[in-house]
Parts: sequence; structure tokens; C-alpha cells
Amino acid sequence: MKDEIAAAVVYLTRLVRKSGNLNKDQVDRFADKLTAIMVERFKNHWYPDCPEKGQAYRCIRLQESEPVDTVLEMAASEAGIRYQDLGLANSIIMWVDPMEVSCRFGHGFDRTVHTIARFDNKQPTIQYPRPSSGDGKISPDFQYYPAPIQPIPIVNNSNSIYNKPALCS
Repeated sequence: MKDEIAAAVVYLTRLVRKSGNLNKDQVDRFADKLTAIMVERFKNHWYPDCPEKGQAYRCIRLQESEPVDTVLEMAASEAGIRYQDLGLANSIIMWVDPMEVSCRFGHGFDRTVHTIARFDNKQPTIQYPRPSSGDGKISPDFQYYPAPIQPIPIVNNSNSIYNKPALCS
């Protein structure tokens, strides 16, 4: 669970950084709060033997009909950041599932789901789909550009939740 959450948080914070509305400390605080909230929220809704179970509960959803995701809103609030300063577009849906993190951008005819990270046999494959516009917002004319495979950054924070035993049991 921690690898999947880390991949989701890294990807979301990359989008937040691209918006340019927050400084590094604010983004880091947001990432820490988002990680802790996701771990707490997902721990009783994580089914490695049946990844689809609980998928809607673990979904991060930003769309025109629901422009504010409660998990992101809570993390922003706890980090002392205004939600709108995250600069996230309202056209992304992200699924954080056992062994895979995926997302769908935009709306309309192209409803392609893009894999952000896949964890098969403990060998991570990570791709960061990028928005096509320069302002960090995901536009309806989004195009997929695969990024080089990169390892998830190692956390060097003694207060990190990843240093605490038994996150998911």
C-alpha cells in the first residue's frame, strides 16, 4: 500500500508544483498530509487479492460536477493551504489500487486510462503522464507522453509514516 500511495502522492505533487502557486515547503507539507490521510483512509479498504474491491473509495476525483476532492481538500487544509492554490484542473480521476496507480484525464471521447505506476513482483514501473499545457492544468486536448521509468524517491524523514511499522496488516 505504501508504494502505491507514494506513487500517487509524487504524481499529484508534481502537478501541484507545475501550477507554481505554492513554494517548496508548502508542497512538502501538502505531500506529508496527503500521504498520512491516504494511509489512514485506505488501510481498511485495501484488498491485494481483489484490487477492484474498494476502488471507488480509494479514487481521487476532480471533475466539473465534483471540482473538489475531499481527500485533497483535507490535506490542503491540514497543511494550511487554500485548496484552490493547489492549481489542479477539474478533469482527472486517479485510482490508487493494490499493485497499480492509474488515472484518466479530461472528458469527452478520449477516456483512456493511463498507468502511473505498476508494482509487479516488487519491480516498480513508473510513468508520469504529463499535461500538454504549460500552466500545469490538464487540458481537454491532453496527450500522453511517457516519461522515463524512475524509482520512487526515498524518504529521509525520521517522522515519515514509512518509518512506522505495520502500516497495512
